[in-house]
Amino acid sequence: MFNIAVNNLVQSIGGNVYIPSLSLAASKNLAPLSLVERESGYLPLSTFRDYYTTEFNLNDVLQDKGVKFDIEADQPFCTFKRTSTVKTGRKLEGSLTRLFDAGVKSESEVIINAPFGAISSSEVNLQSLLSKIRLHKLNMCHELIGELSGNKWKALCVVTGVIKTTTDTVITANLNNSRDLDLGEDDSDEGESDDRKKISTIGTVVEAIVGSVADAGISTDHETTSERTLQLPAGTVLGYQVMELAITDEGAARLRVSHGLKGGFHLKSLAVQQANSSYSVKSYLAMLILSMGLTLIAAGYSSGKLKWKEP
Repeated sequence: MFNIAVNNLVQSIGGNVYIPSLSLAASKNLAPLSLVERESGYLPLSTFRDYYTTEFNLNDVLQDKGVKFDIEADQPFCTFKRTSTVKTGRKLEGSLTRLFDAGVKSESEVIINAPFGAISSSEVNLQSLLSKIRLHKLNMCHELIGELSGNKWKALCVVTGVIKTTTDTVITANLNNSRDLDLGEDDSDEGESDDRKKISTIGTVVEAIVGSVADAGISTDHETTSERTLQLPAGTVLGYQVMELAITDEGAARLRVSHGLKGGFHLKSLAVQQANSSYSVKSYLAMLILSMGLTLIAAGYSSGKLKWKEP
């Protein structure tokens, strides 16, 4: 329920601007300067890029402790309220079954109401972050860096901004069909009709939230009228922005502010990497121009505009 509502929000404001919070539990580890692990790789016919929160922030992994970065004051961002209908599918079907101890039919329609209301943004001062990170090296012996370093598929990212709720919010979800939730047979009530073995599903929750259900504020009473609600406290982070860190063996770090500088670990030299990146771009352009020239020449001969001259 949480991730569906948050994904709707992020897609509404621009899917490439913010990364949606994975879960309510993960959102507690998100704030400006928090550290996020980025993992990427290849799948058949596609690539993937996933982000995972950590319990550390940038100051935790610096050699010099107590470095002060400038955090901008919270600013109004937008107001968001949306009611949407989705299909449960097999993934959500399993979540409902675990939550209600009952079988749930796939392809059921679920109505999700997410009245987030006023949303604010909180960001780090980017210029302050860029200038100060050049003056301080990372502690390469820190547990987090030690676990991620040397893996070419992973990078460490700094959270540069978040969007969050400003008031307490209640999210609800309802199954649209009263026959979509089935308790099955009960041996102690063999004489009851089939209709009494069905649960009324007005207000049924879509998904169990990762972590403690009680801490997340979900109602878990198994009632005939089985409405489930999720209460979010004010300040719940719904989406975030990151910049990747490019880190050398000696702990020097730079923020990835352009496509020419990739994030990652154990780079021999940031200057060498930038030079190689510039060389690669020039080589690509040269090959592109050569290829276009050969294509035009071949097209000229095939059309008869150009003719081969015998020596």
